[in-house]
Amino acid sequence: MKANQLGSRKKCTLTDVQSAVIETFEDISQLAWLGAGFTLGSVAVILPYGALYSMFSLKYLYIAGVVLFELGPVLCGAAPSMSLLIVGRVIAGMGGTGLYLGGTYISGIGFVWGVGACLGPVIGGLFSVSKATWRWGFYIKLVIGAATAPIYIFNLPNVHPVREISLRYRVKSIDYVGSVLSSGLWVAFSLAFVFAGDAWRWQDGRTIATIIVFGLLTILYMVQQYIVSALHRRLARFPSICFGRGRRFLQPSALRPLIRHSTYRRIIITVGGSLLYVYLKPETPTASIYGISVVLAVGTGLTMQIGYAVATLKVTPEDVAKSLSMQNVNQMGGTTIALIIAVLVFESAAVRNVSGVLEGKGFSDEQIRAVIAGAQSTLFEHLSNDMKMKVILAITEAMQTPFILVIVSGAVVVVSSFAMKREKLFGEIVAGG
Repeated sequence: MKANQLGSRKKCTLTDVQSAVIETFEDISQLAWLGAGFTLGSVAVILPYGALYSMFSLKYLYIAGVVLFELGPVLCGAAPSMSLLIVGRVIAGMGGTGLYLGGTYISGIGFVWGVGACLGPVIGGLFSVSKATWRWGFYIKLVIGAATAPIYIFNLPNVHPVREISLRYRVKSIDYVGSVLSSGLWVAFSLAFVFAGDAWRWQDGRTIATIIVFGLLTILYMVQQYIVSALHRRLARFPSICFGRGRRFLQPSALRPLIRHSTYRRIIITVGGSLLYVYLKPETPTASIYGISVVLAVGTGLTMQIGYAVATLKVTPEDVAKSLSMQNVNQMGGTTIALIIAVLVFESAAVRNVSGVLEGKGFSDEQIRAVIAGAQSTLFEHLSNDMKMKVILAITEAMQTPFILVIVSGAVVVVSSFAMKREKLFGEIVAGG
């Protein structure tokens, strides 16, 4: 549980330190990587890490994840350039996968994650405005990790799921080709859609080539999995394991109409996204924004773990660990896709809106992007009060556009959930790691 709190705190700390980071390195073009780097590192190694969890010592794999997770923030805090900071984020994401896969008590993960999400912006904000600087927003993870190290080193049991199977057979059973193809397609997707429209033009040969590579890797991965993975074909019989995201405080013996409740919760998410799209304006009181955000958070929290709960009930015990790995791919992969698309939509709208307001004022594209990213800028000092309000309104309108994704995706899930089989699930939640 501590691991999940650290993971959510790490993600959310960046929210408040990103403007300070950009001001330090004066590099706006890689803004999207600050958020996407962590989730990319996670989703790229989830499948091989999940396979290792089903075949080797859970304790030592967990400790390996902690080491990577702590190494990433150290590199981020000491990074002399934006590129190295992004590498640190990717490494931390890779380590975070080991911590996330190691969670046994599914019902409590959402709660602990939420606590970390609340603490992250507070801690990051305090460091970003203090003499310690934003770098300690990353270093603090090392301090917390060192303080909690005795717990997982001395108290975690050394559980080995398949000790009786030979090491040679376990090593041979890992899907190396599938792991490489899976990692490659996520990297290609991120490169194509983070750089497109900013560092690279859409018609740039590099953009086109990267998108083609992404498409080819996706097709190859699907064909390879269809041919070599009998597990994939077994799990495909149970489409409901990929539906939804989480059920909090699920009781060991369940007799609940999960699909009906999931529909209600997705409606809450759709309502929250709609309210933010409509009411996110400069004149809207801060308290109202917080209240609407709580509505969106409630819907998210109530659905975040439902896929894991259903997966443990719909597959055989020997497939539980691998089905949970599939859920991790769904969750972290979905986060990566949504984050990249949201940033792409926001940046495009913001640059277009602000450039239109400041047209003919003599400001460079770099200055405009610095303001959009939240970095301190002297741009406002040269504007009249009326022009400042127009710039603020332009940025706020751009902030509304990513919530269209929330509305559309929420509506699609609500409609599609009515077509799913309505059933009550019996059984006991099986720990997959």
